[in-house]
Amino acid sequence: MPGYFYIPNGLDKIYFNVLNSFSNGKYASADAISKSFNIKDNYGNLIKPRFVTPKDSTLFYLEIPQTANGTFWQATTMGQYNLQFVNISNLLWYATPAGFEKANSLMANEKEELIASVFPNPSTGMFKCIKEGQLVTAESITILSAEGTRVATFKNVNEFNVSNLAAGVYLYTMQINGKLANGRLVKL
Repeated sequence: MPGYFYIPNGLDKIYFNVLNSFSNGKYASADAISKSFNIKDNYGNLIKPRFVTPKDSTLFYLEIPQTANGTFWQATTMGQYNLQFVNISNLLWYATPAGFEKANSLMANEKEELIASVFPNPSTGMFKCIKEGQLVTAESITILSAEGTRVATFKNVNEFNVSNLAAGVYLYTMQINGKLANGRLVKL
């Protein structure tokens, strides 16, 4: 950044993690973050970032109107903070190269992907394990900080409590019936 980023279809918010917003011993203000990043929509209008929680400037979001789906937005100014996109929707974002067709059959070495997630997301601490809209028991769940440090583990649970963790974005790996699902959760 500065540069462009794509707004996929179906999102009403895009979340960002400000990695060094606590660098001077206190959280940055909403005004300081807004002045550090100039983000423009597909019409060139400035978009103001909003904090997920009012006292924690490490996680903020941009409101996405439905008319912006499938467009590119631009970050024109990058101030003193390090910015990282955060996918907390558990949607897969990908691009397919032109001229490539996906075969209808699975290859012998292709692994079946587990589609599972946590709900609600974001949450103040209690999360449920969901697969195909149903509550499921995970054999194991590992929660990692944004830096990759393991901060919690759970065994044979269908819900778990991380209310003791600080607000922020965490990564999780969940094992269900021997298959793994990875994602992000937001602790408010």
